[in-house]
Amino acid sequence: MNDHAGTRQALLGELASLREKIAKLERSALDQKRVKEALRESEEKYRLLFEYSPLGNFYFDEKGVIVACNDHFVDIIGSSKEVLIGLDLFALRDQKIVDSIRQVLEGQTVFYEDVYHSVTAKKSTPVRVIFTPVHLEGKGIIGGVAMIEDITERRRAEAALRESEEHYRSLVENADEAIIVIQDGRIRFVNARAVEAFGYSVQEFMSIPVFELVHPEDRDMVIRRYLEKINGDAAPTRHTYRALYKKGLVAWIEISSILINWEGRPATLNLITDITDRKKSEDALREREEKYRTILESIEDGYFEQDLYGNFIFVNDSMSRIYGYSKEELIGLNYKQYTDFESGRKCFHIYLNIYKTGKPGKVVDFDIVRKDNTRRHVESSVSLIRDPTGKPIAFRGIVRDVTERKQSEEALSQSFVKLRAALAATVQATAMMVETRDPYTAGHQRRVADMGRAIALEMQLTDEQIEGIHMAGMVHDLGKISVPSEILSKPTRLTDLERRLIKTHSQAGYDILKDIEFPWPIARIVLEHHERMDGSGYPNGLKGDQVLPESRILAVADVVEAMASHRPYRAGLGIEAALAEIEANRGTLYDPVVADVCLKLFREKGYRLPES
Repeated sequence: MNDHAGTRQALLGELASLREKIAKLERSALDQKRVKEALRESEEKYRLLFEYSPLGNFYFDEKGVIVACNDHFVDIIGSSKEVLIGLDLFALRDQKIVDSIRQVLEGQTVFYEDVYHSVTAKKSTPVRVIFTPVHLEGKGIIGGVAMIEDITERRRAEAALRESEEHYRSLVENADEAIIVIQDGRIRFVNARAVEAFGYSVQEFMSIPVFELVHPEDRDMVIRRYLEKINGDAAPTRHTYRALYKKGLVAWIEISSILINWEGRPATLNLITDITDRKKSEDALREREEKYRTILESIEDGYFEQDLYGNFIFVNDSMSRIYGYSKEELIGLNYKQYTDFESGRKCFHIYLNIYKTGKPGKVVDFDIVRKDNTRRHVESSVSLIRDPTGKPIAFRGIVRDVTERKQSEEALSQSFVKLRAALAATVQATAMMVETRDPYTAGHQRRVADMGRAIALEMQLTDEQIEGIHMAGMVHDLGKISVPSEILSKPTRLTDLERRLIKTHSQAGYDILKDIEFPWPIARIVLEHHERMDGSGYPNGLKGDQVLPESRILAVADVVEAMASHRPYRAGLGIEAALAEIEANRGTLYDPVVADVCLKLFREKGYRLPES
């Protein structure tokens, strides 16, 4: 019984051991299956990586024979797998490849770039190649793998980059502006223009702290702006300061600065222009402007500038005094706000004409209404202001307060009118005095004066000449006051002596009038009214242009009136006889122009001698 139980127990133990072995075998088979599956997955993964790699790949064995390659490799070198697989690399004529394969099989990794010329296709491709040995544990190097990259596009990009760099380098080196790169307070780059301008060599530039090139009085400002820029102010900035050139020369420069990245760290790119000459010109211009501004502010006349709408945009101090507004109040004030309707309309038309023609306006006068509503009379001259292209942009002008002068002129004008009236009355009284001594020729002077004025009007002489002829006509026989009245009123023909006495009246009249300051040559007209064009007249026998034009007019008028009117020693001959005399002696005794006008007045325009 006991033996049987022992045997049974032993069999159960062997059965359990057998089951454990079977379980281990099952687990081992499952592990092997998993390993095989993992291996297949790994092989598939590496096959896919090999086949679809962006690089050209091929494997070769320890004899240098290609055993596998991917499609990308085939495309790069322009061949086919049928030709490439089984190809003995040591048999190639390209010694660089042969040497590379030998080095790989010796355990080295080889890199190189070259242009590959296909032996099976007309294709040349720049490539980058990496050869790597393949090690197998226990067997050592069993071959190698090559990875080939087509670098055609990279070469093109690099060529374009070099060309671009060369282009920009050329621009930088040949720029008219000095160009400096500053980093950490030191100069990292300068172009040729900077070397030329500052006078330092490139090596000297690199060794000088950049702020030592700034004038001490401007240094704090330049450092502050540099720090603002280097700490993130990306906006381009422009400022001016004094720079120290070599040998102590001081120059004004204008610098444009931008923030850049230089070798991985922030720096500033600075474009520098020497503006010393411009600065001197600007300073001189400011000095001139200040001088002219001082002159403008010190002159008595008002100076102003107005926009094209008539609003003041600049005024000097005198404008405030004249217009009664402060300078601040005048700015923006329109001409309509300080003129009445009539003066405003006059200003508008003047400004419009200046704008259209571009010509400065003549001096005009008009009334202004001051701030306190008092009125002043001013004179002004205005011209255009143009921009550099010639386009009108504003007006400028001078204004002067002439109120007192205007009042004085009006008073003087009134006084002049009164004096003229008094003078005319005096001349009239003098003429009447002569006529009282010669009743037979009463009205002769008035009729001669009237006819002389009519001829002068027809000849379009000036108002001043016309009035002088009329005044001279009123007293042209004044000298007869020195002739005895019995001769003047003698009813019979005069003797030669009596005629000579009467002829003295021209000189006598001149002697009476010569010292009186008439506004016209009255005395000379009186002296010459009996002179003739051919020199046959009296008292001096003058000819042609030696006789005043006014005297020639009175000469014709005197003859016509004397012949047409009654005289004590004869009856009047009538106007036709008088005109016939003038016509017959036209150009000989009498001025031809005056004679023609006289004949035209009577024969065509119906002129008649005034009644006595």
